[in-house]
Amino acid sequence: NKRAFNILHYAALKGQAIAVGKILDEHKSLVNVKRPDGFTALHIAAANNHTDCAKLLIEKGNADVNSKNLNGFTPLLLAAIEGYLESVQLLIGKSKSIDL
Repeated sequence: NKRAFNILHYAALKGQAIAVGKILDEHKSLVNVKRPDGFTALHIAAANNHTDCAKLLIEKGNADVNSKNLNGFTPLLLAAIEGYLESVQLLIGKSKSIDL
């Protein structure tokens, strides 16, 4: 669409965990695709406190938890800025090394 959202980005934005899971089943290659601003589906899920979507993206899609957007922000940093403790805990737990 005009905002450069693919179907996985949109499902993550809306917090649609069932849709995220089904999309990953058919189109796992979308998991680390970045929008023009550098956001992946995991950035979007983390920035909107959709922890269930973030967990699927990481566990089922093998999303890059240390991916940085154009401002250098990781999903963890976005969740921390917003104060989303559950998402922060998930991302710390799934990170091999913590990169803000």
